Amino acid sequence: MRPYLGEDTTYDAQRYDRLLDCVDDYLNDADVTAQKFYKELLSAIQVGADYHDSHAKKYHEAYLKVCGLLRTTDVPEGKVSTTAPERP
Repeated sequence: MRPYLGEDTTYDAQRYDRLLDCVDDYLNDADVTAQKFYKELLSAIQVGADYHDSHAKKYHEAYLKVCGLLRTTDVPEGKVSTTAPERP
């Protein structure tokens, strides 16, 4: 284990460089408009949100099962049969 020498900004800098590369790739392409870049950026963010939402549902279902709040009898995949209130 290495000693703590303060905040490591290497990863932050690398992530920022990847973002710059992505933006440059879009905006330096003569066939890409600012509108296309905008729409595809929004789409990529939504894809990420949907992916993480599906995992959040799986974690919530596992939590309910472990707490005994979820009936485990033949629940179809993706359908949660529970006596627990809906989470916010």
